[in-house]
Amino acid sequence: MVFDGKRSAASGSDSVDVALGLVSGREALTVHGYGTFKLGTAAQVIRHSGGAYVHAIPGVVQVVSEGGEDSADGDGAQVVHVTGIDAAGAAIEADITVGGKSVAVFAHVHTAVVSRAGSHMVNVGDLRVSVSGTQAVVIPAGDGSSSDCVWMCPVTHTAAITGWSMCCASSKTNGSPVAATVDILLRCRLAGGLCRTLSRMSIPLGVGVQHMPFDPPAAIPAGTTVWASVCGVGGRRAPVIDTSAQLSVISEKTT
Repeated sequence: MVFDGKRSAASGSDSVDVALGLVSGREALTVHGYGTFKLGTAAQVIRHSGGAYVHAIPGVVQVVSEGGEDSADGDGAQVVHVTGIDAAGAAIEADITVGGKSVAVFAHVHTAVVSRAGSHMVNVGDLRVSVSGTQAVVIPAGDGSSSDCVWMCPVTHTAAITGWSMCCASSKTNGSPVAATVDILLRCRLAGGLCRTLSRMSIPLGVGVQHMPFDPPAAIPAGTTVWASVCGVGGRRAPVIDTSAQLSVISEKTT
């Protein structure tokens, strides 16, 4: 069926139609993260600085720069547009001046993008975006946007992961034996707080991009947080790694 130029969600369609906005009520999302950090045996989220996943306490969002030229009237980043989830579980967004705080309360940050800058047209230093004092995302110097492979489904939606891709390579070994294999995990935290592993893939370090489709897609209930993480399996010395992951998500508004 077609209503106002869009197919009914009930009629079904492929991800290309959803991405083009041809399926009413549905949205195609790409959740991408990358980072360079020291690989260990404990799982670390695939993002700028690694580290374990921490479910933030809802609070105001603060944007702090490590570069002196990033400020409200500086030559670097001046304003950051932040998207995420509020304390009630609904989607939220806000424009925050560098060095300032949001008025609204966030429970989770999805993305942070430099939306206004001075003559450099981008952030000069790392921009650290935190919720209630806990770092949520980082905009690396010169990037202009965050890249964290973490996403929370709003309570007004349900979602499904159609597939995910990952890549992991050593950027520094110091001539020492390194982890021969890494585990890439796709984890989730349900709205009630229970955590579980949706998928796990063990891959040799440096083999290139690996892709895992989900058929059928993996259902993500409302209020669930999903993230990709990596940990070492073998070797005597943990290397510094360059790693990235990408989730392909279809979400549908239910209320």
